[in-house]
Amino acid sequence: MNDNYAGAARFYDLFAGDDDLGFFLKAAEDSGGPCLEFGVGTGRVALEIAKRGFLVVGIDLSASMLAAAREKLARETEEVRDRLSLIRADMRFFDLKRKFGFIYSPGGGFQECLTEDDRKSCLERVRSHMAPRARLVFALWLPSLDRKYGIRRSEKPKVLPDGRRVMRSIVWHEAREGVFPIIDIFYQVYAGERLEEEHRVTSPVNILDPGQVVGMLEGSNFELLEVYGDFGMKRFEPGDEWMVIVARTRL
Repeated sequence: MNDNYAGAARFYDLFAGDDDLGFFLKAAEDSGGPCLEFGVGTGRVALEIAKRGFLVVGIDLSASMLAAAREKLARETEEVRDRLSLIRADMRFFDLKRKFGFIYSPGGGFQECLTEDDRKSCLERVRSHMAPRARLVFALWLPSLDRKYGIRRSEKPKVLPDGRRVMRSIVWHEAREGVFPIIDIFYQVYAGERLEEEHRVTSPVNILDPGQVVGMLEGSNFELLEVYGDFGMKRFEPGDEWMVIVARTRL
């Protein structure tokens, strides 16, 4: 779990979607909080939940992602700043010594746990922080691997407040025996035609088997409540790009 977003974290939100935001806001409202996000990143979701009046704690191992989140939080009102706490911690080993009514992880954060032992440890830590009848909600990214590898594909550039442009391009590298597929994400910052910055983020794409995830949850004393195939609460079907899990500790 390296801090591979060092230098690039401040550009992450420019290219992040918000299709999941309404889903997680409603889940927080239904739970009543307080809320814990593991893999909080830049605070994209946690900050919006805090704006709705909920107490939120966000943990992440990436110092650069947390720095970006704190920079955003500093621009909010004092009330919002008081509601959101950002803590550097490993989702496999954290101990906050408190309970939460809603624990969640958007954007495939759980997939940062690359081994079965990592995932079991994370679920044990999550369960130990759940209040009675608390909900656990997390999203898994399940991209198709039917793609052209080694080709760098660029996305539409984004414009910064100072007028500079940020280009993002992505290269997929095919999995080899015993190794996950790898994705390289390049962020390039241009002033006019002059390249001022370039940052490369290299990450394994840990595509989990849905059946194994369900079995692991049940084996970790969770009760599965819902499994969706998108953030509009469509029933999950094999081939869906997202698997959104709603669970609670077994009563």
